[in-house]
Amino acid sequence: MLVISQKKGEKLRIGRDITITILESKAGKVRLGIEAPQELEVMRESLYRERQKAKAPAEQPQAALTTDKAEPKADPKQTPEAKPES
Repeated sequence: MLVISQKKGEKLRIGRDITITILESKAGKVRLGIEAPQELEVMRESLYRERQKAKAPAEQPQAALTTDKAEPKADPKQTPEAKPES
């Protein structure tokens, strides 16, 4: 991880197409302006994680989502048969 100290109005470049501008820093928060190509999705980490959680169940095969809770069937060879009373 690269750690950089910047002042309001200064910019960072990532590659040729991405520019990050320091807009404001107060009360422990930093406001950033991000210029990036439209086809590049830029979002906060918290939103990214929410999306990943929402996608995870949809991407799993249906069989993995269901659980077989049926009780095992008894082996007829091992269970005594009921005899009618005479």
